Amino acid sequence: MQQIDQPKKIEIREYLSRIIDVIVATHRNPHLTVSFQLDINPIECSPYTAMNIAQLVKELIENSLRHGYRGRAFAQISITLKEQGSQCSLVVADNGGGMNGNSDPYKDVSSGLHLVSVFVANLKGHVRMIQSHGTRFEIEFPKN
Repeated sequence: MQQIDQPKKIEIREYLSRIIDVIVATHRNPHLTVSFQLDINPIECSPYTAMNIAQLVKELIENSLRHGYRGRAFAQISITLKEQGSQCSLVVADNGGGMNGNSDPYKDVSSGLHLVSVFVANLKGHVRMIQSHGTRFEIEFPKN
């Protein structure tokens, strides 16, 4: 049986840009103008890490577009990924309506944020959610 070579490292900036293009194409809303600000360092990481980062960003963007802009005409989503020594810092922020409800969105398995906690755990990282003029997720994880 022939073995297929897997890439040893993936450049995450290009990978995330392609994922974001697909998300925008699938979430078209004629009543909502979406603007993205990307500040992503050219970081190389393992395919496993790249997949978890991409799934994490995908889930946060989709949640934002699905729930954060009801009755609004303009969405601004920013994504920042920086390498700081042996750590990486990922920030996904929007100017949406924020989250409401009293349940813990990370523990509610019907919540998309439960998936966020799974992807953060896969990265051996931690997440902090800040709600002020939208929602901001700050994720720190070790670079591998």
